[in-house]
Amino acid sequence: MVLALAAMQLAHAGPAPCSVWLWVSDPDPKGINVRAAPSGKSTILGQLPGGTEITAIGAKEGWIQFNNPIAFEPENGREWEPRTEGPQTGWLHGSLLKTSLRDRTKDGETDGSFALYATPDDTTGPIVRWANRDPYSPGNDWGVVRTVLDCSTTWLKVVLADPKDQTKTHTGWVHADNQCPSQVTTCP
Repeated sequence: MVLALAAMQLAHAGPAPCSVWLWVSDPDPKGINVRAAPSGKSTILGQLPGGTEITAIGAKEGWIQFNNPIAFEPENGREWEPRTEGPQTGWLHGSLLKTSLRDRTKDGETDGSFALYATPDDTTGPIVRWANRDPYSPGNDWGVVRTVLDCSTTWLKVVLADPKDQTKTHTGWVHADNQCPSQVTTCP
């Protein structure tokens, strides 16, 4: 009875809370569909155009809940201003969201490495690490994020294409210090 109750609670659990910046990378000129719930069968609330920056506030089964859409449309004279048209919150599929990556910094100093973790906790040790000054490090912002899977606090779970061999992928958690959410500038 206790196990059945625990399983029911887990099945109805809400999204994992987080606060991570991402941007829409859907090539569809109509934009990405914003859903009312984390499902491709859920009601479409509207669309957000590619380049819109969002704050991820939750995640569930490969879907990212967001708020605070920001317009980035320099061709229309709009750069980093709140988007007032379209849905202000909802769910987006993680395969159409991106972030850039950078080498990890601590106290403003880079240690020149990039790592993925099995859990959103860097005390467990990395599952894969790219060495200091490795030219093939995902931290060199090669555009290797294939999909966003999950988020927890300031951590982001992603599938990365291996920068040296694009046929290989790595799945793991990226520390906040390795994230570079700006789509147009190089992070320090």
